[in-house]
Amino acid sequence: MSSGLVDAEPSGLEARVLEPVVDALGWADSDREVAAWLRRAHEPDGPFAASLLPGVSVAPDAPVHAAEVTVERDTDGDGWLRIREAVVFTNPSAATLDRIQLRVVANGRGHGARSTVVLGCWVDGVAVPTALDGPLLTVPLPYGVRPGRRVRVLLHLAEPIPPSDARQQVGTDTLWPDQTGAFAEDDGALVLGSLLPTVLRVDREGRWDTQVLAANADPAVGPPGLFRVTLDAPTSLTPVSTGISVGRISDERRATELMVAAGTRDFSLVLVPDARILRAEIGATRLRVVVSGEDVPGQELLTVADAALRSMIRHFGPLTQREIDVVEAPARAVDGLDWPGLVLVDTSHKGRPYHLSASHEWALAHGLGHQWWGHEVGNDGLADPWFDEGFATHAASLYWEDAHGRQAVLDRHEIEAIEPLAALRDRGFPDLPALLPSDGYDRGSFSLVVHQRTALFLDLARQAFGAEAWDAFLFELHARGVGRVIGQREVLDLLRASAPAGVDVDALWTRWMAEGHAYEDLLGPR
Repeated sequence: MSSGLVDAEPSGLEARVLEPVVDALGWADSDREVAAWLRRAHEPDGPFAASLLPGVSVAPDAPVHAAEVTVERDTDGDGWLRIREAVVFTNPSAATLDRIQLRVVANGRGHGARSTVVLGCWVDGVAVPTALDGPLLTVPLPYGVRPGRRVRVLLHLAEPIPPSDARQQVGTDTLWPDQTGAFAEDDGALVLGSLLPTVLRVDREGRWDTQVLAANADPAVGPPGLFRVTLDAPTSLTPVSTGISVGRISDERRATELMVAAGTRDFSLVLVPDARILRAEIGATRLRVVVSGEDVPGQELLTVADAALRSMIRHFGPLTQREIDVVEAPARAVDGLDWPGLVLVDTSHKGRPYHLSASHEWALAHGLGHQWWGHEVGNDGLADPWFDEGFATHAASLYWEDAHGRQAVLDRHEIEAIEPLAALRDRGFPDLPALLPSDGYDRGSFSLVVHQRTALFLDLARQAFGAEAWDAFLFELHARGVGRVIGQREVLDLLRASAPAGVDVDALWTRWMAEGHAYEDLLGPR
């Protein structure tokens, strides 16, 4: 930004974008000022309301993350984020807490010497030391925070944006976020998944969920919160983020964009060069497709994303979020990536230039399915990875059947599950159940057993229930689970309660989920 614009008396749009919320929360003179800001934040016409569908609200004690993020380069040309973040945390447990624990995804594996730097930390205005162990950031509290009471943490950090290295070897046993380009610079795009330090879950007894990252799985799920982010970046890059943009000011070189999100578990961002934006409205939900360059088939991507979202809304019910963004940008080792409100589709597949192949279409539908299963309805990605991955794959199957017919989805199951399972069997891999924790699988068996076997079980259950009863089950599961973490016991109990007479849910569950019979049931004898 030009200094003249920042120093001028702000009004209208400028006032909204440049409002110093991080300082207002981090350095507030009294809790009364913070309480007044929070009351305004939760009003029906408040600053976060536009990111949610009408009638949807966020718990008044949800964590608040307000951040100022600057994209810059050092003298070597390496990309960095400068982050000032204020976190307002209300203790939801029944215990007095002596620390707060956050995840810092940008400090994951593979960054070498260029790791996240904590430049300063203050709790209610008092400077405190911190401990950063991989992605786990521990902030000690100068005094115990009792149940139901608030505390404010102010963080100053610098986060590296590592360049994507096409020579990097992807392991056969693991697939970590840094190996997929989920936080990297690649071909002019900055992919910044889960860029802000976010509060972890804490249970009723005051124990923090410190299992932050897992091989083969998404980061451990955090509590839904409020996010207010002002981004300062070059005008040549278009930001696509969780939530919605509510203001922008710029000069010829830099732009400051204000983005807000409510009820999401984290905040992610992709900065796209040479961007074009296509839009569609699906009821009250806005869909945006962002592509880079004139030669990318954006309209085709919009058509598929529109059809997939319409299908999933019919089967699961509407999302709580007002806007879903699909962005075409680089990834590695996977066809796509997803975060709350944001799905990335890779620009290439297996080394070939981008084209909307069946594989891309399936990956896009899977990523959109995660908006319901994993992002709105949470699960423990370490203990129960089958839930979000299996239901997201089932979402892709439902869309595929709606778009292409029943035989087409059976053919897709053959390609995605049955043929690869035969290859696993031929290589001597054991026939594993679908309910193991994420570290019970290597990379190949994880995608086949956790994603595909669970989806095949759900498809069988749908055939046994009938389409109408099955959709009623899915609607109820989504409605019950929004903002919560769902485990296998609750899913199985709801399946039993929803099953029509004569459907033996437990027999299906045992055969397809709790035990390993895929080779026998899907492939037959050798």
